Amino acid sequence: MCRVRCRVHIQVSRQGSLSSTSVTLQLLLRFVALACAALHTQACLHGAPVTRSAGPPSRRLAVRQQPPQMNAVIVKNVRVFEPLAGVLSLPRDVAFENGRFVSVTDCNSSAPTIIDGTGRTLLPGLIESHSHPETPEHLQAFAQNGVTTVMSLACPTYAACTALTNLGPGFPDVHYAGNGVDIPGNQHEQLPGSHPLNETITEPEQAAGWVQAQVDKGASFIKMTAERASVSPTLSDAALTAVVQAATSHRLLSNCHAADFNASRQALDAGVNIVHHSPTDVAYDDVLLAKFHTPPTFNPLALRSRVSVPTLTIMRVMAATMPNQSFVPAQDSVKALHAAGIPILVGTDANPVLGPTFGPSMHEELANLVEVGFTPAEALRSATLLPARHWMLRDRGVVALGMRADLFLVNGDPTKDISVTTNIEHVWIEGVQVL
Repeated sequence: MCRVRCRVHIQVSRQGSLSSTSVTLQLLLRFVALACAALHTQACLHGAPVTRSAGPPSRRLAVRQQPPQMNAVIVKNVRVFEPLAGVLSLPRDVAFENGRFVSVTDCNSSAPTIIDGTGRTLLPGLIESHSHPETPEHLQAFAQNGVTTVMSLACPTYAACTALTNLGPGFPDVHYAGNGVDIPGNQHEQLPGSHPLNETITEPEQAAGWVQAQVDKGASFIKMTAERASVSPTLSDAALTAVVQAATSHRLLSNCHAADFNASRQALDAGVNIVHHSPTDVAYDDVLLAKFHTPPTFNPLALRSRVSVPTLTIMRVMAATMPNQSFVPAQDSVKALHAAGIPILVGTDANPVLGPTFGPSMHEELANLVEVGFTPAEALRSATLLPARHWMLRDRGVVALGMRADLFLVNGDPTKDISVTTNIEHVWIEGVQVL
């Protein structure tokens, strides 16, 4: 059982006066909300972490070593984005040392680095929920843009996956799916260049062996592909369901590429945890939204719904380059998911073949979410706290004592103008300054 000490400063109201009862109630509610945000990623999720199953590969079993002993950093007089409450704190001092947030009074360094945060905002590091990095340079581009954790949804080779997980301090923390699973002759096989290769199965009975192969590669979660049936062979409903069941047996989250309406239906009927992409043919209707409002097959967080990573950035590209496709259904689908209260995570599908870019596209995706009706604070929550929760990363997503010092400093207030997230002055990954 972990215990957390924290000091919380909250701005209650910027306009007018409130009764003392209203002020007290708002303060109490926000304090409870912020305390929950700090606690949930410590050790208060349901049971043991599940993004890495038990198995031979050392990557899954190893606990990431803390970075070398580092001089403390104190950012003074800075406002901090509190993702659960969706507000900025009052100006305060934030300290971190040896890769973790600490109280200012607990800093061991006799001469900490001091940074003036006046007029600036400190945010938790961004979590990219769908990408395909292949080189250290791709990760460096993420880091320079405030992205401190990266989900790789398929690798060109197993070696490419593992090569990005041991690069040392200052690189984003990478979690990967190994390869995705598809059917022979699928559309993804026709993509040019170094697009991550899917592996294939033809029958549901092959699912268990395929998932075991990804577990043997050290996969943190499982990825499958439901293709556009109008242009490509695609896995059957039974095969997709079998993959989800095999992933569940290893306590791994299942993720499905689903870029049109029917593929989304297949993914949801199969019981996946996270549906990736949004349709460019037909927007989600009430029937499909009802399917989102059902629990996944593997449900360690006792969720009442599935999760969406709509990747609007690349859906805009696909709609512009593929025949008979439109960006409007993708936008309308995200609007419907948002209105229905479905958890939405920021992912871009950044890749070296079709784009989007590694790093800058995260800020494009934040803007895309605001464009379809998110408040800036909601968009930021979808790139910090929510992915930390739904990817089972218990040590990040908020700025709180004991958590990983993954953070970035911007000039301005991104809760008023989401473009402020690009005004980056400093980035730290596990306490190591990268910008």
